[in-house]
Formats: sequence, structure tokens, C-alpha cells
Amino acid sequence: MALYKVVDDYLPQHQYLNLHKYMTGFLPDWKFIPYITHENDSAVEGSQFCIPVQSDVSGINDPHGYFAPLVSKINPVHMIRIKANCTLRTENIIESKLHIDYEFPCMTSIYYINTCDGYTRFEDGSKIDSVGNRMVIFPSSRRHGGTTTTNEKYRMVINFNYHPRS
Repeated sequence: MALYKVVDDYLPQHQYLNLHKYMTGFLPDWKFIPYITHENDSAVEGSQFCIPVQSDVSGINDPHGYFAPLVSKINPVHMIRIKANCTLRTENIIESKLHIDYEFPCMTSIYYINTCDGYTRFEDGSKIDSVGNRMVIFPSSRRHGGTTTTNEKYRMVINFNYHPRS
């Protein structure tokens, strides 16, 4: 597999707009996290808001079914984690530390809720721009990191970790 795969217009427009409206509305239960990749890096990276949508411990929390079209399209054998992340606008782009999501073999997909000047970067220096309704797919062992934004109020993504079908 290549380093990553980018798919634009991942969801049909009406599903994307419904999800965007939900994610930027009052229903999601955003949690403040004073770090991005690890609490020891909070002084360098800043903070974020998260929604723990699904984990092996908690199961999926999608009472309104807004994440179902994404999960259905990913079609995993097993979903490990779904987590929405939101970083707020900063004066200059702040890059999080490069990290891997899991040590064991699985996949990561990052779905972009909004378009902004933030991005996902990889260890080789390549960058994927934050474009609403875009999905980037890569092995979870690939070192990557996100950023803040300077031209919008926030940068919002949904991170999926899963075991894919063959």
C-alpha cells in the first residue's frame, strides 16, 4: 500500500452536510483535553476538544446515527476506536508531534469535517490539506500528526482506527 490514500467527496453531499451540521451544533458532547498526542507535550502542542465516539471499552455512542454512514462505508471487520478532534484557531499553525495510533497492524482513516489551512502531515514531509468531506486512509503504524488552523475558527476531524476487510 502507498503511504496513504486520499478520497475526496467521501460521503454523498447530503450526508456530509448533515454530519457537518451535527458536529458543529449543540448535540455532541465535546470533552476538553489539555494535550493533543500526550499530556507531556501539552506545553508544545496546545490542547483540543474530543468526542470519544467509540472504543473497545465503551462501545459506540452514536444515538442519532450521524457516524453510521462513515462506518458503513469503511466497512471494517472490527472498529477499534472512533474519536472526533477539534483544535481551535491559533495565530500561527501549530503542528502536533508525530505519532502512531497503534503498535499492532490496523488502519487509520481521518475524515475532515471542515476546510481550513490546517493539515495532516506524515514523517516523510508530505501533507494532506484539511478539506471538508475528504478521507485519508493509511496504516496505523505510519507516523503522522495534525495541526491547528489560522484561517477558520477550528479544524475538525474524525479519526477511525479499525481492522479492514481483505
